[in-house]
Amino acid sequence: MEEIKNLDIKYRNQVGDNNNIAEQFLKPCLKHFSKWRRCTLGFSSSALKTWAGNLKNIVEHKDKTIEIICDINSPNDDYHLMQALEHCSTKEKRIETLLKYQEDIILTAFGADKAGGDSPEFKKKYGWRLLHYLIANEQLVIKFAINLISERSNIYHEKAGYFVFPDGSKVAHEGSFNESDSGHRWNIESVSVFSSFRESDAERVQRTIDDVNEDWSGSPSVETRTLSKKTLDYIKSNAPKKAPQRESKRSEDDQQDFFEKKSNPLNVPIIPKELGGNPFEMREHQENAYKEWIQKGGKGILWHATGSGKTITSLYTLSRLAEGPRGGKGQKIIAIMQIPTTPLADQWVDELEKFNLRAIKCYGSRDKWFNDLTNEINFFKQREGPYILPIVVLDKTYSLEPFQECLNQMLTQFKQNIFYICDECHRFASKGKTKKLPDTPFKMGLSGSPFYSENQDSIGDIELINYFGKVIDKYEIKEALADGVLTPYDYHPIKTYLNEDEYDEIKEIEKKIAQAGTDEDDQLNMAGLIKAGERNRVISTIKDKFRVFEKLINKDEITKNRSKTLFFVGDGSTELDYDDENLADLSLRMLDKVKKITNKAGYHSAQFTCDENIKERRKIISDFSQDVLDAVIAIRVLDEGIDIPGITTAFILASTANRRQFVQRRGRILRKAPGKKKSVIYDFIVLPPKNKNCSYLRREIIRIIEMGDDCTNKNEAKEMVKYILDNYVIDHPETSAIASSFIES
Repeated sequence: MEEIKNLDIKYRNQVGDNNNIAEQFLKPCLKHFSKWRRCTLGFSSSALKTWAGNLKNIVEHKDKTIEIICDINSPNDDYHLMQALEHCSTKEKRIETLLKYQEDIILTAFGADKAGGDSPEFKKKYGWRLLHYLIANEQLVIKFAINLISERSNIYHEKAGYFVFPDGSKVAHEGSFNESDSGHRWNIESVSVFSSFRESDAERVQRTIDDVNEDWSGSPSVETRTLSKKTLDYIKSNAPKKAPQRESKRSEDDQQDFFEKKSNPLNVPIIPKELGGNPFEMREHQENAYKEWIQKGGKGILWHATGSGKTITSLYTLSRLAEGPRGGKGQKIIAIMQIPTTPLADQWVDELEKFNLRAIKCYGSRDKWFNDLTNEINFFKQREGPYILPIVVLDKTYSLEPFQECLNQMLTQFKQNIFYICDECHRFASKGKTKKLPDTPFKMGLSGSPFYSENQDSIGDIELINYFGKVIDKYEIKEALADGVLTPYDYHPIKTYLNEDEYDEIKEIEKKIAQAGTDEDDQLNMAGLIKAGERNRVISTIKDKFRVFEKLINKDEITKNRSKTLFFVGDGSTELDYDDENLADLSLRMLDKVKKITNKAGYHSAQFTCDENIKERRKIISDFSQDVLDAVIAIRVLDEGIDIPGITTAFILASTANRRQFVQRRGRILRKAPGKKKSVIYDFIVLPPKNKNCSYLRREIIRIIEMGDDCTNKNEAKEMVKYILDNYVIDHPETSAIASSFIES
């Protein structure tokens, strides 16, 4: 106990083997304590690495207890312990999510698979058996805190605690560190210590104890939730009856590494041996892209069809770059991956895990990522290769001052070590947009359709090439289909018609589009784009489309193949108003209309939009793949880069003039999946009343040709194009020529 009596008043993580909170403060206290109650923003299972030197002492003395209360959102940063608890937009949602999913969250974390059975992978590991044992014996108690102070803040950010020792003495602490191995050792953190052995500390010790106890019990400011009886019963029934022992004879101090060691430490890249249950090997087009990128000095645009593995190609390239030449020690790389949307960013994080790379997720609340990113930048100088610091950042976060501050620091100190990857890089093919991107030696742009102009000669296209470099490899859908990378498909264009009122509205809008004119690249100017958006919304919501749709899905040939179906609904959005909140009501109306029609037809479906969090999305995808759901009803997500594996039948009710959008939608529908041999696409074509004309009609022709050129039933697309040419005047010679050539092909 002498070392407890002699504790300093403050500890701070600093350079040096033992200059950290873990060695100087926590370990001595854990050696002698009887009770530790702790409030923290985040609790991670990695904290047990600090506790490990005293674990034997803890498990052999049943009167020793550790009680942790942490923010309800924070544990989702811990891949091992609380991996399924995700962000929620409101407090009510957070509470609902915790109550709804706590069994799944905890049971998955503690070794149960989705079917409710036990996972041998987890059960055999010392660390997990130890966690089971501590919780089952109520020596480790975890509570979740819900902030009740204000709707403006969802975070429980208290960081304090106190130790009680067998002789009744107490040590209280307050400080910046979270309960994790990084917080204990590696982050720049500090803790102030108040001891009952110092008379001057008595008041502060008691005040801290009172505050911690108040939060633990619940107060007007804090609501707490515990694990359910069902979950605890499961853990107790599956936990070891005796304290688990390591199979190896390593010393107790060696048990800091209580997780089974990987062949490589985290963020040292590992090329996976398998992906999706199949042996991993780079396809020819992926290997060609990697080699060409190296040849071009680490720059270039990857023009590969949606679904052909662009993400994997870029991560393979990143890993090989870090590994360096054979026989070398490798190099350290800061990999910045800029992504347009949160769901797509979450997919990148998952893919990075397969290469042993744990990303800093720079999106959501600043409190979730800023400190981690800052700390990792500060430690990067000390890293040795091969090593990768992966940073996944959203467009919105990228432009914010906190991220720009970190980016400038990285560019100033480590510019030659930065690899910038831009997914869906076509969004920067516009005048002046690439000026906002970082000046790094290694760059790669990814897109299934990177350019606006066919000859790549628009101002935006030229700037895109000037920044990323030229196309290093081109691999389009036709090649992917021929190579079996994507599934073959039938394409059925379905006729629907404007009524007279809808036709008049469209004609009026098209007059205004013509009056607006074009920009210097012969693209619609801002005024024209706004009016084009209005036209899209009319076309997306015409009455006849839903009448025809309802009739179609009730046909026998459709009803007997009801599983694995996608209904893609149009809300009339364009790239210009992608984030326009005014579209929300329209989107909900369209979803509701399709939902009612599909429910009536006997489909069991779920909506799949921008609003679901990652937990909800994964649940939908899991239910879809296991045929718990027949269908998903989606808005926009196919344009976001979201993958819904296994889709065999798709109804595209969304009309678009944007070639890139319908190319991407098709690519995601054609993505390979186990047991999937063919896809079927029903595309709803909007036509004017017969013998009348609208300028938008040429875009429908181009889409039919694009979608129908590579399908297995090309004649059906030809017949539709011929029908349009025979019944309407296409006042655009180039489109008419393309259409005639397609019919004759």
